[in-house]
Amino acid sequence: MIEQELKMNLLRHWTLYDSIQNSNYLVTKLKIGKEPGMKTFKRFLVRIGFSIDQAKQKFQYVDSDLRNNLKRNILDKSTDEFDVAKILYPSFVR
Repeated sequence: MIEQELKMNLLRHWTLYDSIQNSNYLVTKLKIGKEPGMKTFKRFLVRIGFSIDQAKQKFQYVDSDLRNNLKRNILDKSTDEFDVAKILYPSFVR
């Protein structure tokens, strides 16, 4: 089955925080390598509904509402402000 996946590495196995910091797409868009980029990164997390503490929890243990609404929150609330419109890509899901 083909489904739209987020360009976040190993999200199901890592924390959201680590996954974003290791995503080439988001590191480039948010400019995480520099200090102003880290502030943007934290603002991005808040905009999609995650606190820093929640983002640093293993993703499978995060509140199910936050997990299930992650794609929608990113697309609805942050694509214009952070220019992440192409964050989804088609992928096979088992």
